[in-house]
Amino acid sequence: MKRKVIFLFFIAGSIASTQGFKNPPVGSSALSQAGAFVAQSDDATATAYNPAGLIQIDKQEIILGTTYIYSETKFSDGTYSTEKKFSPVFLPYFFYAKKMSENFGFGIGMFSPYGQTVKWGFDAVKKWGYMVPYYSSMQTAQTSLAFAFKINHSLSTGVGLNFFTSRVVQNSLLPSEQLLKMKATGQTCSPSFGILYKKEKYSIGLNYQCPFRIGYSGKVRIPDFYQESVKTKIDFPSVLITGIAFYPTKKLKIEADAEYVGFSNFEKMPVKIGKGTFNEIERKWKDVYDFYLGFEYKKSKNTKFRGGVGYIKSPIPDRTWEPSFPDADRIAIAFGSEIKSKFGFFDICFVKSIFDKTNLKKGGSYDGIYKTKSTFFTVQFKKYI
Repeated sequence: MKRKVIFLFFIAGSIASTQGFKNPPVGSSALSQAGAFVAQSDDATATAYNPAGLIQIDKQEIILGTTYIYSETKFSDGTYSTEKKFSPVFLPYFFYAKKMSENFGFGIGMFSPYGQTVKWGFDAVKKWGYMVPYYSSMQTAQTSLAFAFKINHSLSTGVGLNFFTSRVVQNSLLPSEQLLKMKATGQTCSPSFGILYKKEKYSIGLNYQCPFRIGYSGKVRIPDFYQESVKTKIDFPSVLITGIAFYPTKKLKIEADAEYVGFSNFEKMPVKIGKGTFNEIERKWKDVYDFYLGFEYKKSKNTKFRGGVGYIKSPIPDRTWEPSFPDADRIAIAFGSEIKSKFGFFDICFVKSIFDKTNLKKGGSYDGIYKTKSTFFTVQFKKYI
């Protein structure tokens, strides 16, 4: 029993940080406008952003793409410094949409809305009292079926049925220098709803993603020494985003969006090892409001340019902040373009995130200055069939 309690202590302290963060917006149209897309939603990625927008698609449309993420975090406390090891991340996605009739549209999408990988060196783990895993990874795949319904000439609504599959991996270093490895998986489903009101000079969009919980089950083990079952639950936030887009000319769109992310449902996380050892770890994350401003300019029927800026808040309070997810408030600056060829439309997008510096002064082993920076790059192909 004593051994189980020790293992629980290390696992609970690490799994908890793998929730509560969203991946960047999926698709070049949205990401290159820093996320300002809910009131536009005029391609197949509306399946994810605002299913009501699918009613705008006149032809069958396929979108394939991937987003590459590079991030790094440097830590220093005046006497010791280190940095998070490089862990490249690729987020592929696929969308298909078709207008079934004048008043009904359909879309399907596969992408990854939540997840991140963080890897520290053993020296940093020892510096932080063995309480931070040297490797943390969370991957959440979402498959969405979306349906759009036209109410009248200006108003449409939509609903999405979203299926989630998630995996959490945590590898920790114990004070005995042994490695503690944990892997767990889980599934669930949740609905989403959208509204789009569109006139000639402006449009208004709204999308709501219901909160959901994933129950994970898996194994925790010390190689060649110990193995036991592990279970936990993670509460994912509700997300409400609304925006208004203006069309000063037929070639230009300017959009402003506001997003509410209900992270406050992540108060505690239960962890159970085997049949009897149980604990709840306090997190007390905060609800946050994010803001996005973007534009799209149609230079010609073959070329578009996009850009945008976003302000994204971190939900993690100082009292529960720890290095296995070095989050901070940030500003994202984005730009991209779409070019038509004889094969289809090719998109590229680049995003630079500028993070606030985190300076912890809690009197604990994590105290110090954390500086994070990240870059996103997306390549996408779109074709009408």
